[in-house]
Amino acid sequence: MVPTPGPEGSASAGRSGETEAEAPRTAGRSPGVGLLRAELRWPTIGPSTWAAVAIAVGVAFRVAEYVADRTMWMDEEALLANVSGRPIFEFGEPMTNSQMAPPGFLAIARAWVRVLGDSSYAIRLLPLCCGIAALFAIRGVAGRFTSALAVPIATAFCAASDDLIYYATEFKQYSSDLLIGLGCLWLGSGLMSGGWTRRRVVVSGALGVAAAWLSHPSVFVLGAVAGVVGLDAVVGRDWRRLAGAMGLGLTWAVAFWGCFVVSDAMISPGDREFLWTWWNFAFLPLPPGSIGEAVQVFWQFANVFSNPGGIGSPMGPRVTAILCVGLFLVGSASLAARDWRRALLLLLPIALTMAASALGRYPFHGRLLLVLIPSVLLPMSEGIAVSGRRCGRLVMVALVALLLVSPTTLALEHILVKGRLRVFDSHGDQRNDLLDALGGP
Repeated sequence: MVPTPGPEGSASAGRSGETEAEAPRTAGRSPGVGLLRAELRWPTIGPSTWAAVAIAVGVAFRVAEYVADRTMWMDEEALLANVSGRPIFEFGEPMTNSQMAPPGFLAIARAWVRVLGDSSYAIRLLPLCCGIAALFAIRGVAGRFTSALAVPIATAFCAASDDLIYYATEFKQYSSDLLIGLGCLWLGSGLMSGGWTRRRVVVSGALGVAAAWLSHPSVFVLGAVAGVVGLDAVVGRDWRRLAGAMGLGLTWAVAFWGCFVVSDAMISPGDREFLWTWWNFAFLPLPPGSIGEAVQVFWQFANVFSNPGGIGSPMGPRVTAILCVGLFLVGSASLAARDWRRALLLLLPIALTMAASALGRYPFHGRLLLVLIPSVLLPMSEGIAVSGRRCGRLVMVALVALLLVSPTTLALEHILVKGRLRVFDSHGDQRNDLLDALGGP
């Protein structure tokens, strides 16, 4: 039987992050066993408090970056030209300056500028609100998918990620992509655990339609939600729920198709050619036709931990990426053993995004993948928690410190020392990543 979420939001997880299967029966055990289990508990304060501390630090980082009011980046100015002074629902004219954005996001941004003006502080307040909300959302979503020990770890990685700090203060849709993706995962988790009333189906359908129009990559998470809920209904022979899942999936697919048609009409032929040429390196060769292509796919997936995940360590980008992938695999296996549905709901968006990239429909790189942040960081954080349960708290703390020191130092450097100077990168990234270290395209 699939375990149900405990009070902390994780499947049968207690305050120490152990599942019922892992919790020992203390009767008849020696005192040493109790001491060993006690070592796995967080020192002094519980995981929920550590998560709150991480959120507070993350909010401080983002507000400090916002207050610094760095010079506007070229893409911000280009998007602003398509927002300021334009009718809120003008979607029939092509966007200028090689820009592309979801119609729903454009409408909100245009209304936002009409009310607050088009100063850098005004326009960046929108992504800042999304970035701060995402910190609270990542804690809530982690509580539904991972063990209690992994919740503050995942929250800390998001809070300290210099990439996520930056995109929370850039006037683009990337910060809202992350927040909407988290909302879709929350929606999917609720559909798997609650009763299927007519009201729930209608509300879920409406929220999914809104997500599809507000965020292009949200379709990958919505597709995962419909697919996993439908598969779970088939396994449980719940045909009523299967019909509901199919109805939701069809509704969301139609909504995304409408969004795609409108978005496609807002791209001029010249810009379409430029954008597809620009992102050509990020279309994955799947299925790989050679060992070289398989290696390329591996490194491009591993690069997500670096960009946009923002994970780094003193060990260098290659070793750090391999460590992150290893922890990701361990955590994925642990999540699947606890609840295959939730594990699949986390992992399927990665597979769908990679499939779209292989078809040449969506680039698998960097800032376009913020929607996948929970799909990679939650399993990785669970992998670190597993190491704590198996090898002791000191190993877990050492792994967290090792992977947090570089992003935290970088964030503090930008905020306290020299500010942020973004130079033009061949991939449009704000800094070099793993692919640059590998000498990639």
